[in-house]
Amino acid sequence: MPCRECVRIAPVRVAAAALLIGLVVSAGAAVNRAAAQEKKKPTEPPAAGPAEQKPATEEQGGSAKDQELFREVVERLLQTEQVRKHFPPNFQFPPKTHILPKSAKVYNAFAEYHVVDPATKKILTKAVVTEGYMDHIVKGDADVLAAVMGHELAHIIKRHAYLYGKKELTTYAFSREQEIEADLEGVKIAVAGGFPYRSGIRNAYRAWKVFGEITNFEGVKATHPTWVERLRLLDRDQAHIWQAMAAFRNGYYFLHMEQYRTAETCFEDVVEEFPECGEAWANLGYARLMQYCDGLEAKDLRGLGIGQIAAGCFYDRPPGLAPTVRGGDEKLWRAAVQALETALRRQPKLVLPNANLGLAYLVHPQGKQPELALEHFGKAYTSKDKGLNDLSLAALLINFGVAEQALGRSREAADKFRAARTALLAARKSDIKYQVEDALLYNEALVLAGGDREGQGKAFETLQVYLSFASPDSTWWPLAHEHYEKLGTALARKPAPRADLAKRVGGNVLRLVTSVEVAPGKLITVSDSTPKTLTRLGRARSVGIPIFHRSKVKRYFEVSPGVDLLAGEQVLAVFLTSDQAPRVTLQATGVGARKRDLRVGMPVGEFLEIIKSQPTERRFVDDPTITYLFVSDLGLGARLGPDRVEEMVLAVVPRKLGP
Repeated sequence: MPCRECVRIAPVRVAAAALLIGLVVSAGAAVNRAAAQEKKKPTEPPAAGPAEQKPATEEQGGSAKDQELFREVVERLLQTEQVRKHFPPNFQFPPKTHILPKSAKVYNAFAEYHVVDPATKKILTKAVVTEGYMDHIVKGDADVLAAVMGHELAHIIKRHAYLYGKKELTTYAFSREQEIEADLEGVKIAVAGGFPYRSGIRNAYRAWKVFGEITNFEGVKATHPTWVERLRLLDRDQAHIWQAMAAFRNGYYFLHMEQYRTAETCFEDVVEEFPECGEAWANLGYARLMQYCDGLEAKDLRGLGIGQIAAGCFYDRPPGLAPTVRGGDEKLWRAAVQALETALRRQPKLVLPNANLGLAYLVHPQGKQPELALEHFGKAYTSKDKGLNDLSLAALLINFGVAEQALGRSREAADKFRAARTALLAARKSDIKYQVEDALLYNEALVLAGGDREGQGKAFETLQVYLSFASPDSTWWPLAHEHYEKLGTALARKPAPRADLAKRVGGNVLRLVTSVEVAPGKLITVSDSTPKTLTRLGRARSVGIPIFHRSKVKRYFEVSPGVDLLAGEQVLAVFLTSDQAPRVTLQATGVGARKRDLRVGMPVGEFLEIIKSQPTERRFVDDPTITYLFVSDLGLGARLGPDRVEEMVLAVVPRKLGP
């Protein structure tokens, strides 16, 4: 089984880069060489082959017990027909294998092609595991070590080459293909050595717990597949569970990115497979409710007469495993409430479904219903739920306070807001945390504004801070400005110019673009399953064109009018190639924020005006001769002509570091 960042090396001596967990520390001579030589790695194997030189004697690391375990396991693997029969004839057998010394804080295992033996003229190879990996992943388990070293030997047998010297999307995809191939081949090697099949699963599960996990969406720009994806392929008996887990984690990520329509499709997949998963139903209801709230305009909020609601009440893990509508979509509201009520039927002790039902009744299509809202907030507040983190608690308390304020209970509202501020101090930093802080400022100001003159003065100052930090595209921003000007008049204080406040400290922040809707109900999402996407589009039999030799990554042309896909097992990029392609909606962060449409064929000047505050870089996706102006923070690129946008692409491209 693989390490978190094992390295495939071309036939030249290139030290493997060690992945460090926590502080960067020295890991011995081999690791120290890695940083110095990293920039010298070729993008493909050189024609001349490796240089002839004598290999250095390897120093052994690890305890005596670990060394003995390592020797016994590796000897069994090397004696299998799976290794001996398939070992490349131009490689020296056996490969060098050892525990890397002075590497207790390095969690890694890697294989490398070495130098040429001057006597045999064969290439020397090496498969190594670090002391940190032995201590924290292997833990004395021979079966797990067999899975680790089987994976590294598989890289050598399969002659996996280092191809991603330049951080480009397609070469990263090829790297992930090689990792999956080494996973499957490594398990075969371990089984051939008499080790049980499930050791590979156990290793992957341990590594996932130690290293943490990224989502499939984030994994598009990674060299290695996600651990959940690996477990889905390895754990055949429970593949459906790991697939649902991947969908849940993707949905959770999209909720953080405020891509509520995309998140909705993820949680719909989870509840279809596991209808008893209350957390998935709760998050599905939240995704729908936030879409409804995004459709509210300032005039709707004036009619409701409530404070600023806070996002953030959704689950980050499942222990229980349309055209934009403005002005209040009652059908969407009811679908959200139905999902939240289903969550409570499945798991009555969950907190967040009640919290979001309270929010739903604050923004009821027929007008706020604060009594019902308070009933649900009260149930949520007095319940205990291990899935409730500090951010969710803060959002719950803010919305609870908004309901109290709607019934004129200012003192109770102020108590809830104070408790929310305490919870926020303990919450981890994130974009949603900043939005929750904005909502808290707004509501604290409303409470202060209802007090004496001193309180009104503090409200005036609080609103000025709010207007400087909150997005001017937020539906609540103009309402806050109205309160601010009224207080200024009442206090005989001069308000700051609206234009100055609207410049916003730190600039505006737009939501990441994750998907495009090619037809009602037909969403293409970056990172989604390719077969599933093609089936949804009615193109299940489409045959793509491989982008380079041996790669499963293909370009699928015209899967929908004006739409191409770049995809392997999952969708890597969505190309919008003509005026027939659907529009891409950009939206600022924050509930109910303003939206802007981008389209192929729009004037270049209009496009540049919309993205003017965003950092950009020139990148290619699948064809090095075609470059796009990429707004990496948004996952969006555009090929610009003299006067019009010729093409757009949705893709999560790796950060380009250096020239």
